[in-house]
Amino acid sequence: MTSLVFTSIISSTLNNSPSSPIGRGIGFRYRVLGVRVSPGAPKTKEGKEMKNVITAVALILVSSVASAANLPEKKVTPTAPIPAVTAPESWYVGVNAGGNVRSNQNVQNTPGTAGFVVGYKVNQHFAYEATLDQAFKKNDTQEQTRGMINGIVSPFGSVYGFTPYALGGIGTQTNDIRDGRNAAKAVYNVGGGVKYAISTNWEADARYRYVNTLNNTNRDANIFTLGLNYKF
Repeated sequence: MTSLVFTSIISSTLNNSPSSPIGRGIGFRYRVLGVRVSPGAPKTKEGKEMKNVITAVALILVSSVASAANLPEKKVTPTAPIPAVTAPESWYVGVNAGGNVRSNQNVQNTPGTAGFVVGYKVNQHFAYEATLDQAFKKNDTQEQTRGMINGIVSPFGSVYGFTPYALGGIGTQTNDIRDGRNAAKAVYNVGGGVKYAISTNWEADARYRYVNTLNNTNRDANIFTLGLNYKF
């Protein structure tokens, strides 16, 4: 459409030039590209060349304008926003308390136990954990201190806030509640439990551990605890 309008204008201008009958009838003068043309002037070779040049330039301009008008708009592809990097809730600390039940029936009094835990969650299926707990014999001041390094495996991850897990590790313990001897022994423990997410940062932890010395000298214990952990 734009090309047709410009072509009509150029054609009208040329038809009203002094060399055309209409131009000669009007009897006017006009200047084209700095060249004065008089009505009724004889047609010369230079005049024809000038007319051809003007026509060519006009056609080039019309074509350029029409092409620019028909070009599609350049669409700017939106850049995806950079996702925010947040620190994972990897570390946690907690406290726990429960009972320490020995398999040896010679022990009449079941000691209680209390402990502290520091853990590092590598991913949703595995974590490292260090525990320190003490067992207290009823009606006695004798204590048993135990420190362990455990691996925590959560094969199912978290399901509706519950995270079941298995654990295993080694460590040392001092004193023996049964006979009162103060001696450090290498021990291991295996067990499992379940954690429940109370909120974003707090979780409850119920677990069972079987503990015994590496040389299996009948110093085993079954430890049941309830704990509360804080994740950060």
